[in-house]
Amino acid sequence: MSRDFLDFSVPYVPAQSWTLVLNHPYGTNLSPSTHPTNWFSLHSGLVGQVMTHQERNYMSSNSGSSVAKWISIVVMVIGAVMVVSGAVTYGQVSSTLANERITVSEDACLSGQAVAGPFAAYCEAMIIETHALEATGGKTYAELDREDPLRDVAMNGSFLRASLFTSVLAFGVSIMAIGVGIVFILIGAALLNITSHLPRTTEV
Repeated sequence: MSRDFLDFSVPYVPAQSWTLVLNHPYGTNLSPSTHPTNWFSLHSGLVGQVMTHQERNYMSSNSGSSVAKWISIVVMVIGAVMVVSGAVTYGQVSSTLANERITVSEDACLSGQAVAGPFAAYCEAMIIETHALEATGGKTYAELDREDPLRDVAMNGSFLRASLFTSVLAFGVSIMAIGVGIVFILIGAALLNITSHLPRTTEV
């Protein structure tokens, strides 16, 4: 049903709202000239209804968009914190190992390199175990007698290997933190990009 047929000089009202006009007691004969009071009252109600729907949709759309935007920002901040924390931890562990001036043994993998990274630390830990077992005849610290002088050799070897493996673990955790942080930043950036392209309002 067109606006010209109803002869209403009013702002556009969606088609589903005109059913209220047809069901009105005055029917299709309702017009500003014949029933000004009733027409104005019905017209105000329809427009008010449409405006209420539009405002509700506008507020709902803007509210959801704002929440998604803040979530994306929080996710990106968390990712940045994880990247910075992981990088600082990696640098601190590497600096601490380098200050010890340890060099990988010649009979180990990565021989001759300074122990300042996870791979060099792992290679040195493995070769220390090999040398300690060779010195003790293949026996571990727990297998040696208390009075055996080689017990100190096995103990020192165990402590050194434990320290190096701890540094390897610290390197791994810091690298994982950096990787997860980068993923968080990418997710936050993607969510922010999607949010920026969402429509500000929705049609009634």
